[in-house]
Amino acid sequence: MATVLTKLSPAPLRAVPDAPLATAEALALWRTASPLDLAALADRRRRDLWPVDVVTYAIDAAVTLTNICAGCDDCAEHCDPASRDGYILTPFEAAEGAALATEWGATRIRLTGASAAGMPLDAVCALISAVAAAAPNARITGLTPSWVIELATGAGVAIPVALDRLRRAGLQGLEGDDLCAVARGDVEIGWESWRRVMRAARRLGLATTAAIYARPGARPAELIAPLALLRDAEDLDLGSVECRALPGADGSRDGQSFMRLVALARLMLPGGTHVAVSYAGAGPTLAALALACGADDLVGTRAAGGDISPAHLVVRQHAAVADARRAITDLGYRAVARR
Repeated sequence: MATVLTKLSPAPLRAVPDAPLATAEALALWRTASPLDLAALADRRRRDLWPVDVVTYAIDAAVTLTNICAGCDDCAEHCDPASRDGYILTPFEAAEGAALATEWGATRIRLTGASAAGMPLDAVCALISAVAAAAPNARITGLTPSWVIELATGAGVAIPVALDRLRRAGLQGLEGDDLCAVARGDVEIGWESWRRVMRAARRLGLATTAAIYARPGARPAELIAPLALLRDAEDLDLGSVECRALPGADGSRDGQSFMRLVALARLMLPGGTHVAVSYAGAGPTLAALALACGADDLVGTRAAGGDISPAHLVVRQHAAVADARRAITDLGYRAVARR
């Protein structure tokens, strides 16, 4: 196996650590290397890029601005627009949730929702301003390129203008739609539109994160395709890529495919890109394995959690901070909190 791996990728992994893997090499490694072999290669590259043994983690709280969406049924924020169960938060409700989350210890507020649900740009800016005022020491991130395009179109302004208004309202980071779905063409927003929004966000100083969902049964090429798009987008300057392990219908996750995805994210992406893992989505075992596969950041950790009433907000009990820190330190890394 060592001979095969050396033959497949001597330059990216040894002579030029910053050179990302080619797509053909990545596919070959997926098919021929065991998850442990890939983990060793990815961990070596991570240590070449960042010799300091630090893994960061963020203490999150999710504020779901709306559950209204006419799209897929993949997320908890799905509710048909005609349903009586649909809601859009008021600024007071959003601020209430953010304030309570910071009392529980959250250092990052993630604004979520499957779509903008027809909300005008000014209304979303008002929600962000309310959250920022209620949680002045937290990092306010969230929304997606799909949201930005919907808001900009509704307001009749250019994407950079919409992003700047969101930034001035208090938004500090933008999170990507499921890039596997974008690459497959399963969502209205295409790759070039996604890329244009993220590029504009970076130019305005917003942090940017792409998300790749590893679903059971996903083909290797389907998971590698978004990594190849990100690798080849030299003007994107993406901050991080978050790998999420989604459960199947029976609640199980494909751990081996997830490990391969994380390892190849480290091996394929530019050297300055952080590889994050959703601790909440992967669970403690897979999250710890992902750290051995080259990941350097854990997201989805919570200090506390529960329902916030009457704001329809759910700050989920994903993981205690102590558990996440233990997953990091057990592997010999130093756990460092971030916003």
